[in-house]
Order: sequence, then structure tokens, then C-alpha cells
Amino acid sequence: SCSPDRGPSLPHGRGCTPRPRTLARQSTHKQEHGMGDDVAMGASGESELVVPDSPVMVEDEPAGVAPPPEVPVKIEEVRRKVVRRVPTRRFFGIIDLEGDGAKSEDELQDFVAIEALERRRSAALAVAANPKGSAGKRKRAAVTEERKEEEDGEERVAKRRKQQPGAVLLDTGRIKTMVTATSLVNLRPMMYLSACMRWGTGPSMGVRRGACAVALLDESRLLVLGGNEGLSTVGTTEVLDFTVHPRRMAFQPGPRLSSQRRECAVIPLDRTRLLVVGGYDGAHFLNTTEIVDLVTLRVSPGPRMIHRRAAPAVAVFQGIGRILVVGGKNAFGCLETTEVLDIRAAALEFKPGPSLRMQRAGPTAAPLDGNRIMVLGGHDSSRTHNTTEVITVVDPGVRSPRLAVSPGPLLATPRSYFASVMLNAGNLHVIGGHDGYNYLDTTDVLNLSSMEFTTGPSMRKRRFMCAATAIAEDRVVVLGGTDVSIDHNSTEMLSLPTYSFMPAPWMTQC
Repeated sequence: SCSPDRGPSLPHGRGCTPRPRTLARQSTHKQEHGMGDDVAMGASGESELVVPDSPVMVEDEPAGVAPPPEVPVKIEEVRRKVVRRVPTRRFFGIIDLEGDGAKSEDELQDFVAIEALERRRSAALAVAANPKGSAGKRKRAAVTEERKEEEDGEERVAKRRKQQPGAVLLDTGRIKTMVTATSLVNLRPMMYLSACMRWGTGPSMGVRRGACAVALLDESRLLVLGGNEGLSTVGTTEVLDFTVHPRRMAFQPGPRLSSQRRECAVIPLDRTRLLVVGGYDGAHFLNTTEIVDLVTLRVSPGPRMIHRRAAPAVAVFQGIGRILVVGGKNAFGCLETTEVLDIRAAALEFKPGPSLRMQRAGPTAAPLDGNRIMVLGGHDSSRTHNTTEVITVVDPGVRSPRLAVSPGPLLATPRSYFASVMLNAGNLHVIGGHDGYNYLDTTDVLNLSSMEFTTGPSMRKRRFMCAATAIAEDRVVVLGGTDVSIDHNSTEMLSLPTYSFMPAPWMTQC
């Protein structure tokens, strides 16, 4: 440690300050006042310490710590500081014997060196005391930048949504012929959908069903399967006859599944059978399937999948007769794998399909044509996706056709756990879900050829993990789902008015 006659120590108490040069008149002043080598009398009559001619002792910097860069200090600035500090009459061991504040260039350089050393040691000790500080600052800066990018992305999505149209005409693909007394006119029926429409209230189900699935039994009935009510997983089904008047519609109990299932998927296996895929039974993720006979409403076991899956998407390649199971999640996390089932084979067996470009739990899948399926949305462990992928049959003529995955266009807003309904050959109605921040009551109509969105009517309630289907060409029903705090047993219906248009001469020339 420093002895008292070597000048003041640094504030942190470690090491000694370098010895500055003493004034040329110091020895003469000491002789006049009769003082020894260690003490001098100041102008105020008090004794002051004088730095003796002794070796300079400077402690080494902390190991492994790079010294911060020295900040150059101009001599004139230091001179002004020294003049302002004249009343204290002491500058790090430099004694003003004349009391006039005038300092030589050597003393000013000493003062600059002392201040630079003080800054270096203070910075070095701060880094040594908190070695993770710089890394923490970089991490906080990265998080701030990421949040800024997310906010910019949300702003772009909101702007894009604000600019997208709020009404669309949907071509039914049919021709209506009208005969008059003088001519024969061909009319084209078009369905109209607008954001200003209102969803109507449908019949209530017997139990609350979040994360349920739905499929058509025939042209007059639908079947809703599984789901959950709070923490309880449901293994029951209900049947709705939608040909009666809406006020007289009522759900009736249907066949019971062999396993309780929530977040399962269902798809027609053929004209007389439905295939129920995967899900979660409240304790385990499932790789089992069940087959529902549409005539007898009996349930039998189906083929096992390769992986356990909840919240997958399913679609069918009509051109090659194969069902595609996409994504989902299990105890190991979100999945990017797919599985293929040949529905024309004598023995039903799932085989591995191509891997997606990213993990997708809670996506939806829509056929673009007989040999292409688009996978939309979903989420992984970190974010909800607004991306799509297109799975294409590369060589449909061979016995085991190969499937290829390519990136698709972006969605207007991120969505997962949402329902989708094909309104006609080229338009998909996207309903509810979750965007990564909120439960949604919004709907959109996606043109699958141009990937342009039209804002649809908002539902009466927010619905996450809901199910939906078209019960007629011009009617859509959405069932169950979950709000922020409750699972729904309610349903909503949307009726689309149909208008017939006569092609004008310029339209016929196109």
C-alpha cells in the first residue's frame, strides 16, 4: 500500500499515482520557511504534503481486461480546469506555491496523464466487476432491434390489411340458362361476400367443444367430433341435420370414438368412410386413427401413423389418390414431417412424406388442383407463421410418385389453429385462429391463384381452434373453438347471396 507521504491514492484504493514533477522553486521555498523535505507551508499557513523524489509505483491492470482507449485531452481545456480549481490549492499532489494558479506545460501534461490513468483504471475495474455487462448490452440491443422489426412487420401487416378490398364476387362455375320469348340468355351465378355482412347464430351443441373437428356425412348432415371442455378431453360426437329450418336445427348424439381426442383432424377416406387422424387424449399424443362408416355410423380402428401428432393438417391429392398429413406437434415439439396414405391400396399404411421447410403446428392445407396442395400458416416454438408452402406431385404417372416442397406466397397476417373452407374452386375462406398475440374473430377470403386477400365479415365471438365447413354452396357454418377464457358450444352461420350476371359483349370477347 501507499505510504501517507506519497500523495493521495486513487478512489478505489488500489495502487499509487505517478509522481508528478515538483516546481523549480520548491527547494527555495522550503529553505525560506524552514521546512524539511516532506512538508511545505501553503499560502493559508497550513502545512501541505509535497511529493518527494521517489520511484513511481503503479499496480498492473486486472488480468484479461483490455484497457479502454485513451481520450485525448487538450492542454487548453486542462489549463482552464486548473485555473477553476485554484481555491483548492491542491491538484493530485501538485502544490501551487505562488497561489496564482499559473502552471507550467510539464505540470499540465502530468495532470492529463493522471486523469487518463484514472479513467482507464475505473473502466477496467468496472469491466472486471461485471464481465457479462458488455454481453448483456449487446443482447439487450439485439432484443430491442428484434422488437423494432416485429413492430414494423405488424405495422406493414395492418397497413396491408387496411388496403385490401372488403367485398368479392365468387364464381360458382355454373351457367344458368334463361329463355325469353325472343331469345335464349346464358347467365352466370356469382356469390357475393362482403366485410359488412353479419354472421347469424346457429344451433348450440350438447357440450362445449374447443379444438374439435367437423366433416360432412352427406348432403344433409354434418358430424362434429371430439374436442375439449376445459381440461377434459371429449370422445363423443354430434350430428346436425342442416336441411331443416334454422330455428328447428338441433344437434343429436352421434357415435362414440374409441379414444378421447382433441386437436384431431378428419377427412373423407372415400364416399362411405371418414378417417379421423391423431390428436391428444389428455395424457398422450396419439398416432392412432379411426374410420367412421357413414352408413352405419360405426367406428373401427384405422392404420397407425409413423409419428404421434396433434393439430396436424390433412388434404388429399385427387390426381393420385393419396391423403397427406402435414405438421402438427407432439411431446418433442412442433413437427415439419409429413406422412402419405395411399387410399387405393388394399392395405392402408402410412409412409414417410417430404419434410416441410419449417415446423408447423396448427396449420391448414388446401388443394390447389389434383396434384398440388398448399400448406398455410401454423407456428413453431418461437413464432406464428405467415408463410406458405406448396407440395407438388413431380411424377404422377409412376407407382410411387415423388413429392417436392417449394415456398409459396405470404399470407396477409400470421395465423395458426384456424379453420378454412373452400368456397369454390379457387377461393379459400380463412376463419378465426390466433396470430401470435390475439385470439381472432376475423375472416379473410384468399384467392389461391393470385394470393390476394379480401376482408370477410367478423364473427360474433373470437374462436381459436374452431372447426368450419360449407353445408351448402352458399352457406358456411363454424363450430366451437376457444375464447380467452371459455370453450364454446355455440355455432355461427354465414349465408352468401347469389346474383346472376349476363355477360356483356366485351366480356364475351375476352
